[in-house]
Amino acid sequence: MILQADPPSWPDVLSAVSTFAAAIAAGGAWWAASKSNSTAEKSNELADIVKTIEQRRWHSELHPHFEVRCVPEHGDRVELRIQLLRPLALDKLTIRASIRDDWPDRAPVTAGEPTQEQIDTTIWGPYRFADSADGANKIGRIVAPFELAMGDGRPFSLTPTMYPRWTTPEIWADRYKGTRIRLALHCTHPDYAPWVVHEEVSVD
Repeated sequence: MILQADPPSWPDVLSAVSTFAAAIAAGGAWWAASKSNSTAEKSNELADIVKTIEQRRWHSELHPHFEVRCVPEHGDRVELRIQLLRPLALDKLTIRASIRDDWPDRAPVTAGEPTQEQIDTTIWGPYRFADSADGANKIGRIVAPFELAMGDGRPFSLTPTMYPRWTTPEIWADRYKGTRIRLALHCTHPDYAPWVVHEEVSVD
């Protein structure tokens, strides 16, 4: 004998339909929330990218500009003059000036002299900051940080570089006769990322 199940009652049907509808609604709500979160995340990422681009553009527009001159002083000394010209939006900068070598990242080419230590403690250029003047370090490569207000300048005294012991004064002087002084000006401002400005100047 075949048993036949009783057809579902209307209350059961309505309950099942209600449960199914609730599941669909819950799924729709989850999908909408997920999509909203994804859209918000993408919007935040885009906003961060735009902010970074704008900060870099603004930082580039604020890149400091200097007038750098070098004039004879007395004897074999020369005076280096550094003046902050623009942009006017920068009211004042803290600057750390250093002398760059003519050949960055120089390394030994023989087993003898110069060694890497000797290379690193030699200024490969025509001039150095005068001993102890303006807080110059021992070899005269760098001076103590100083402040410049917009439009102001600062003089520094330079002397010829010391020839290293593996060469002669004549060879060293001839090597750098008439060459330009290469400077790096590390500039900082409390409101912005730092800048590094490279300058080259000849003795007038």
